[in-house]
Amino acid sequence: MVTKQINKSEILAIHNFLMCAIHDFHAMNCQSDELIISLPNWLQQLLHWHPIIKYLDYNEPMSLEHLKYADVKTQPHYSDEVVVFFKDYHINPQSFSPKIHLIQID
Repeated sequence: MVTKQINKSEILAIHNFLMCAIHDFHAMNCQSDELIISLPNWLQQLLHWHPIIKYLDYNEPMSLEHLKYADVKTQPHYSDEVVVFFKDYHINPQSFSPKIHLIQID
C-alpha cells in the first residue's frame, strides 16, 4: 500500500483553489448543482474525516459532507489533482473550461 502525505499548507491551498473556482463559476451564472468537483479518493476520505479548519465569515470548519463540498457535488478521481468543472462545459469550452489544481504531495 502506498502512503501519501500532504501538509497543512497544501490542504489550505486546495481549499482556497476550490473556493476561488466555485466563485469564478458562480460569477458566470453557474449554479452549484451545475458544477462538479473531482477529488482523489484518498483526499475525499481525508476531507470527510478531518475537516479543513479554515474559518470564513462564520465559525464552522469546511468539510466534505454527504459527498458535497461548499454545496457542490463531488466525485472520485484517480489522479493527484483537484478538478472543478461545469457539467455542460461542451456548450462553451472556452469560457467553461475545467479548473485544475495539481496536489503537492510530500
